[in-house]
Amino acid sequence: MSATEQKKRNETLLDKPSRIEKLEKIFTAAGLTLSKPTVISLPLAFKEADADYLSDSDFAKAETIISKFIKGFSSLGGGVRIFEWQTDNKVNFGILKEVNGIIENHYVSVEAG
Repeated sequence: MSATEQKKRNETLLDKPSRIEKLEKIFTAAGLTLSKPTVISLPLAFKEADADYLSDSDFAKAETIISKFIKGFSSLGGGVRIFEWQTDNKVNFGILKEVNGIIENHYVSVEAG
């Protein structure tokens, strides 16, 4: 067993709701509000990034991806709504953006278990 595998085995594992709550705190710490529809259905959707967050050691990468996502859309100004929805074992965080009269869903997806 490699050192990385041993380290992951020794970690305290959070349950799925706790991992999702920790991801949500990244958005609230940035001053953003989350809305939680059960599904988002638009003609255009763009997955900006995805990450795994199944153990504590995965959190830093997920946090980096979400932070870059937030920064990438910070130019949209105040009142930006972040939508959160789940599909299978993933939690998704998205922003709806109008481009030439078409609403686009830009989102990141995190495997949370």
